[in-house]
Amino acid sequence: MIQRLIVLIILLTFFSACSKVESKQIFRAKKNVSSYARDLPGVKKHEIIAVKCVKDSEDARKFLEKNGVTSNIIKVNSGDIVLIVRVFYRFQWMGKNIIFVCDSRGKAKDLIERTRTEKPYMKW
Repeated sequence: MIQRLIVLIILLTFFSACSKVESKQIFRAKKNVSSYARDLPGVKKHEIIAVKCVKDSEDARKFLEKNGVTSNIIKVNSGDIVLIVRVFYRFQWMGKNIIFVCDSRGKAKDLIERTRTEKPYMKW
């Protein structure tokens, strides 16, 4: 009974957070960005840190600041998807943050590469 209640709460929070159309767009954007990051030369592995469907550039700036990235996005339209991807190259243990901006269909249209990490992720 408790497990069913937990599953119901999780489903309700997920579907209230984004619509079915937005979830398809986000899934498509994650898939495209993941394949793009995998094809970068010298990449050992990658992980998607954060994803958000933004309304305007102010919303995108707040999203990036919340995730510890200080960067100016040049152009963001309503409905664009912003993804922060951590890319690990060979012989590098810290990784780089790459910010991808996808259009509403999930196609990557812009990327900003950060040379250093602003928010260190340390595991002790």
